[in-house]
Amino acid sequence: MLHPDVLPIFRLAKLTKTAENQPWFIAANQYAPEAVLVNCQTPNVEQLPRWVSNRAKSLGLSIDEDAVQLLCYSYENNLLALKQALQLLDLLYADRKLSFARVNAVVEQSSVFTPFQWVDAILSGKGNRARRILIGLKDEDVQPIILLRTLQRDLMTLLEISKPEQPAKLDDPLPTAQLREQFDRLKVWQNRRLLFSQIIQRLTYRKLYLFFQQLADVERSAKQEFSDDIWQQLEALSVRFCI
Repeated sequence: MLHPDVLPIFRLAKLTKTAENQPWFIAANQYAPEAVLVNCQTPNVEQLPRWVSNRAKSLGLSIDEDAVQLLCYSYENNLLALKQALQLLDLLYADRKLSFARVNAVVEQSSVFTPFQWVDAILSGKGNRARRILIGLKDEDVQPIILLRTLQRDLMTLLEISKPEQPAKLDDPLPTAQLREQFDRLKVWQNRRLLFSQIIQRLTYRKLYLFFQQLADVERSAKQEFSDDIWQQLEALSVRFCI
């Protein structure tokens, strides 16, 4: 038994569902039901402006809204570089007032993206964001096959969700009834259910099957041609998915 004055702290890289189901985690919750779980994941694109504003405020900086948006655009998913940029701006301007022009003179493009964010942008219909992420992934030398496999996995989930109970026509919209039950059955993460709901509302069966065909065409090109044309095809694919 631990002494009441002892406070154990467990630090994990990322708390996953697998970790939550492990015996040590279950036992810890039973032993100390009042335990506090602090989630320290990187802010997503919607949360990042508030993070920047709060960080600037903690440094005593007054920052314009358009300057906040510029920092978010330039340092998305790279909090260390973003923190260092704010510290540099604090040193450069004694009056601690950050306008768009002042921030623009200092920032550099240091955003870091993952294939999952590219797929999420496609599912949510954000074509410009999908293209921007794709450019970043190309600059980071991410293999196109990894992108295709990541997108293919979510399309297979989408196909499973949209299986009609009765014969359907190609131009029928995908069914939106009982989505929650389908998400639960396929164990779709809560934070991705809205993305699937959004793309389901945009698609018909014809469009979904066409996307699978286009995805297969791009994959054949990636495996046979080994040229930069594959990135142009991926960009075109991103745009078509978002329409």
